[in-house]
Amino acid sequence: MQRIGIVPRLAAFLLDVALALAVGFGLTALEVVPTAPIGDLLALGPDSLFDHGPALLLGLLAVSLFEAALGFGPGKAVLGLRVGYDDGGRGNMGLYLGRWTVKHAGPLLTVLALILGSAWLVVAAECALLLVVVGGGIAVLGSEHLSLHDRAVQSAVYRAEDLRAG
Repeated sequence: MQRIGIVPRLAAFLLDVALALAVGFGLTALEVVPTAPIGDLLALGPDSLFDHGPALLLGLLAVSLFEAALGFGPGKAVLGLRVGYDDGGRGNMGLYLGRWTVKHAGPLLTVLALILGSAWLVVAAECALLLVVVGGGIAVLGSEHLSLHDRAVQSAVYRAEDLRAG
């Protein structure tokens, strides 16, 4: 059973981002989240991203929580990829939530920092984000194809049909 490398994982991530943006644009167009007019967003100026940030963040959060609950986001689903244990066993919600928490340590710390109004926590959050994104991406290039968040919780990404029952 072979673990999935960087290219399919990056493709899944890009599909997730595209869907998150589509959800965000949809929320904006339907005026579910109060924002500036959709035409301002399409202009892609700095003000437009600020004005539409809540809708775009809701889109990203929806896609992200999908993976936290099921072990695969929409991008992984389209590509037939799933998260499981690093030994090839099927994952469970505990594994998925643990992986999601480590993978999103930077954004989670940023939200906590904003709630607490703590500047040092913002710096820690950005360091965590940099470590997970850059370090995790580099780690997947290795022969084991394990990112930092995979190593932290003993998970790996496989083709769905390759995972064995528990």
